[in-house]
Amino acid sequence: MQNVQSDKLATVAINNGITLRELNEKLQNLPQHEIQQQRFEGMVNRHGFPDLLPGIYYGHCENGKRNGYGLLYCENTDHDFSFYECMWVKGRAVRGRRIAIMNGKWAIFEGNLDEKQLITGYAKWNNEDGHSYEGECHQGRWQGMGIYTFENGYFEVGQYINCKSVYRHNYYSSSGRQLLSRIYTEDKNLSRSQIQISY
Repeated sequence: MQNVQSDKLATVAINNGITLRELNEKLQNLPQHEIQQQRFEGMVNRHGFPDLLPGIYYGHCENGKRNGYGLLYCENTDHDFSFYECMWVKGRAVRGRRIAIMNGKWAIFEGNLDEKQLITGYAKWNNEDGHSYEGECHQGRWQGMGIYTFENGYFEVGQYINCKSVYRHNYYSSSGRQLLSRIYTEDKNLSRSQIQISY
């Protein structure tokens, strides 16, 4: 299973522009830093997310620390594999994207990263099933205003707390026509208003 996940991760990474050639081109464009391969030490206590196990980093370094553009390959304690393509500052990833294989399917996360390598601030996410999210995040969870798009192109706009829908969410067709509104509290649908659609 591990080889299948690693192979799938490599395929998704290549399909999303992460190749050794492209990596080396990006690295050469910032010649002020040394290029190194280093052992990644792992990371624990990630606000309820699985710990990152030791992995391999390849990219810019300065004074022995990851600094500049680089790629990290690692596994977490749930046995999910990830590539992090990021900008690093003083050993810490600060902005970039993560391509992961979770439960046999890929997902891509993009945005600013906090000290535990969790997406924080404005972010984008999409997955193999054709779903996507664009909006605010905090410590790896949807938190604030966001747009969730379904595989058929329909989408909803509303607020989230800990990845759960809260308050009013408006639902739209793929052409942008509003279909209905729902009000949520504690991720429960309290009311639903059907919008009259006129042609």
